[in-house]
Amino acid sequence: MADEKTVIRIGHFSNMTRVHVLVGHNLSRQGKGWFESRLGQGVEIQWFTYNAGPSAMEAIFARTIELSYVGPGPALNAYAKSQGEEARIIAGATKGGSALVVQTAIGGRRIVQAFEIAP
Repeated sequence: MADEKTVIRIGHFSNMTRVHVLVGHNLSRQGKGWFESRLGQGVEIQWFTYNAGPSAMEAIFARTIELSYVGPGPALNAYAKSQGEEARIIAGATKGGSALVVQTAIGGRRIVQAFEIAP
C-alpha cells in the first residue's frame, strides 16, 4: 500500500543522563518530533522505555525495537555477541555516556540510507 508508514521503534532509558532522548520523546508526544520532521510523513516513531542496557539490547536482538540509546558496555557486548551482524553502533550520543545502536536494516533499507537525517 502506498500510504503505509514505516514504523521505527526507539528504545531509551527515562533518566537525566540521556536527557536528549527524553526531549525527543516528549517532542514526539507534542506532535513536534525531531526524528519525524527529518524522516518525513511516511515514518511513524514509537517509543519504548527500558531500565537497563542489556534489556534494550535483547530487544534489538528480538527485533522488537530498531534502535536504542545505551551505555558503552551493553553496546559493545551486543556488537561482540552478534559479531556485528545484529547490531551497529552508529553514533556516540553523549560524552562518556550513551551510544545509538540500531539493527542492520530498517524498513528494508540499509542503515546508512535509513538514517541520513542530518540537515
